[in-house]
Amino acid sequence: MSSTSPSVADIRPLHLRGSWTLFDDAVRSVTPLNMSEVEILHECVLLTSSRGSVAVISLKEMDELFLLPAARDPLIRIFIGGKDIMLAYENGKARVWNVETREFRRSTGFDSAEDMLSAGKWAEVPFRSPAPVDCPVSKAVGPTPLGCDLGRLLQLDLRQLGRWLHSETESPLAALRGLLSVFLTFGINPAIDETCTSALGITPPAGPAAVGLEGPNRTVELALTSPSAAWRVSPTVTGLRQLAIVSLLRPFLDSPDHESAAADVIAYYTACLPDDALEADLELFAAFYLDSATDVHQAARMLFAARLSRIPNEKIEELVAEQQGHCEYSRAKQF
Repeated sequence: MSSTSPSVADIRPLHLRGSWTLFDDAVRSVTPLNMSEVEILHECVLLTSSRGSVAVISLKEMDELFLLPAARDPLIRIFIGGKDIMLAYENGKARVWNVETREFRRSTGFDSAEDMLSAGKWAEVPFRSPAPVDCPVSKAVGPTPLGCDLGRLLQLDLRQLGRWLHSETESPLAALRGLLSVFLTFGINPAIDETCTSALGITPPAGPAAVGLEGPNRTVELALTSPSAAWRVSPTVTGLRQLAIVSLLRPFLDSPDHESAAADVIAYYTACLPDDALEADLELFAAFYLDSATDVHQAARMLFAARLSRIPNEKIEELVAEQQGHCEYSRAKQF
């Protein structure tokens, strides 16, 4: 699904079933309508846009059933009961539509709307983003159906992880091994792979794993690639993957049993990527140079120095000349 056009596909075999251009702004949420109060919208999903438009797609017919326009005020709640759908807005108004005839029925205030809700069988459709989870690793999507083998989409917050690491009294290395098995690219350098498995206890993941970035409007870009191709997705993906690897490996340096091996693996992923890797720009590591998380900013400084050492002197001089105008003392001289 792109930020504006949702798509539905079969997984096995991978086959696109349908794609729709519903909104002129980003898709905000996608919610399956599996409530008992839904009469004629079973096997459907409800989508909302950032501005408050609402659409319903039938997964049985693979067709758009209807589209409800946005209002001037933000959409805050959605209810479905029988053949009606109610949209409640921040200004205290609610609109009721008939989902069978696609006709607008009425506009009313919250008081009257609450009377309607209490008099009939209605279900609220959750569509707003859940409250942030105070956890370094959390689910990026809702619950996965029982028996589904599509995997899990997890979100890693390195800053939260750093705070968790320094608050734990027990060794965090077991948890870090699981995360590192996803970020490390096994199969490129046998010697480094052996160090990871034998000395650090980090083994390759049991199944394929994709690493990606979260973009605006909670969109996610994932790249399921071979180990070597993982470094050719984009300079930004390369830099952030390096930052994650070095940040996750740093706690191993505090263990006498793992310090030497961890240093070797850090050195490899810092300065010995494949020749065809798309290396990150210095600006990316500079952005984390003073990060509030200790492990993140120390990893960024290490990666910054390693990247700088591989840049020719003339390029460094050009970069310094370009950046001088942004320095405080340079701007002061202009006055």
